[in-house]
Amino acid sequence: GACGAPALRWEGPLRRIAARVTGDVHEAEEVRQSIFVRFLRAPGAVREPERFAAWIRRAAVNEAIGAVRNDRGAHGPWTAG
Repeated sequence: GACGAPALRWEGPLRRIAARVTGDVHEAEEVRQSIFVRFLRAPGAVREPERFAAWIRRAAVNEAIGAVRNDRGAHGPWTAG
């Protein structure tokens, strides 16, 4: 749809942002997909269209940080596996 078109231009940049934060290209792809799903489910989350770039970058960084925290929590030095 039309609301998804701007987000599609962000595939590469979101993946790069997420890969820098997570250090893992596969995790970065998961982050990118999660951001697109979030945007497509609630396009009204971006109240000011001119701030879309800032919103999507911040969402990617926050999602990637969350992924790193979750991964370290599940596979940290104090857990088996």
